Amino acid sequence: MASDEDRVPKFVHIDEQYGNKGNDPILFGFEQELKSVTVRYGDSARFEAKIRLISTSSNIQIDRSLLNIEWRLNDIRITSDNDSRYRFDSIQEENLYWMDIRQCEQQDEGVYTIYISYDHDKYHDESSAYLFVDSFITEKEEQPDQISQRGLTAGDSWSSATSLDRFIPPTITQPLLSTYRYRSGDRVQLQVEYFSPTVQCHCTWQVQHIGDAAPQLIQDGSIVNTNYSSTLTIDSITPELQGVYLFQVENVYGQAMTQTYISVDQEDIDDEQQEYQEAFEEAPIEKKHLED
Repeated sequence: MASDEDRVPKFVHIDEQYGNKGNDPILFGFEQELKSVTVRYGDSARFEAKIRLISTSSNIQIDRSLLNIEWRLNDIRITSDNDSRYRFDSIQEENLYWMDIRQCEQQDEGVYTIYISYDHDKYHDESSAYLFVDSFITEKEEQPDQISQRGLTAGDSWSSATSLDRFIPPTITQPLLSTYRYRSGDRVQLQVEYFSPTVQCHCTWQVQHIGDAAPQLIQDGSIVNTNYSSTLTIDSITPELQGVYLFQVENVYGQAMTQTYISVDQEDIDDEQQEYQEAFEEAPIEKKHLED
């Protein structure tokens, strides 16, 4: 299936049909193609396309009875008789056609195609898109660009990663170091990079302070998630905030985790440690990091 960027509207000139080469063409194709959709399990999905069928001359009239619309799932024709959850509709005056899928299930995932033809399939075109169904999404989702433009105070959020090759657990490509040492009042910024081929993945930051019985969601900091990365920022670290910080990313096929221990000194750390910390903050560390 071609990506949205690769697809362009295709216009087929059918003047040869009427014996008027180079004159009175009819433009046939899509003004608006299908777009891939992601829905939660049990929600409805809609695929919508706008057709172009135009005669540029009064000598040729459009006969809509010759226009045929066919919907397919994985190249198999869909009819309303196949499943009552499918519903087809249109606004013919606007050349707008759509299909609704009610109560989406995992088995509904696949490539959906609208196949259009004119005059008994002599002239035809098609547009395809993918339906993703995520059964574990329970929170309000945000688009990746919205997430990346603002900090999040909650401890977890959703980020998006699109691919048709979905059946792989996430992998952390840049884990946390095993230990970070700061002075009281320092600004802390922890960044994790990962890869997840599934369309939706769940990212969580937690902390277990000294004396805590179990990890809890981050309260003293902001989180920014973009595609394949998550950054935790604490503007001013204090001794009370030291402890084990954990990051976890999860999709329907598995999870990956990395963690670190943050130590906070009230007194100035020695010059050697300070130089190490400044070098770490100014440039990426090139040595291999092992995930805890």
